[in-house]
Amino acid sequence: MIAKDKEFNLVSIIPGEVPTVQITTFTILPEYEIKKDFSPETALREAVSAYLMSEEGKTIAQENGDDFNWGDAVLKVPDSVWRNYGLIHMTYKQNDNITVNHDENLFSYNS
Repeated sequence: MIAKDKEFNLVSIIPGEVPTVQITTFTILPEYEIKKDFSPETALREAVSAYLMSEEGKTIAQENGDDFNWGDAVLKVPDSVWRNYGLIHMTYKQNDNITVNHDENLFSYNS
């Protein structure tokens, strides 16, 4: 899933099939955000496509048995390529699942 936060000009890649969720966040460059026809998903896909047409991208894909997925894109596509498509790669983060009790009292007189 590709999610866009319009308030902060962010777009995130959220894999739905991976048990441990890894979220990657990009910010959209202002000069691209103001374009009416700008699509973050299209920009992401075009950036990956451009990288895979480069010699470096072709080599990486061949080394992976002609397999190149979103995880590979996040780790391998250089920042310069993302920028050419209006995106700045901000984070690649593996989230820990933390379960808490909503009603847990976090106040303590000893702190």
